[in-house]
Amino acid sequence: MTGQALRQARTEVGISQVEAAARLGVSQTLLSLMEKDKRSVTPAVAERAVTHLHATPELLPVSTKTRHSDDQLAADLGDRKSVV
Repeated sequence: MTGQALRQARTEVGISQVEAAARLGVSQTLLSLMEKDKRSVTPAVAERAVTHLHATPELLPVSTKTRHSDDQLAADLGDRKSVV
């Protein structure tokens, strides 16, 4: 999520930075820096923005965390019976 998207979500809800910061669990100063793209919007803040500011979920950062190995995926897919 970009700072611009975070600011847009906040302004669409019609709340101040102070109130948004309280909802997001950050200081108003940090929120201001995020909105100006001087600090990155953390994944945790982006998730809270979706919940508390009704930001679009598509703006959430893509997770780079591996949920499974390629071998495990292949094994899981191999275990599935095809339905005809």
